[in-house]
Amino acid sequence: MALGQTDAALESLERALIADPDLELDPALTSPKVLAVFRAARGRVPQPR
Repeated sequence: MALGQTDAALESLERALIADPDLELDPALTSPKVLAVFRAARGRVPQPR
């Protein structure tokens, strides 16, 4: 994201959430920009049943 590659970061986080639907990022250790993209990725990945 620091390089302006937000779309690539979003896709990467989507893949991570597909692999591990319970994945969480520590808000104390993660930048607000990354957390925002992570929330967007979570909204795009279907939740397992």
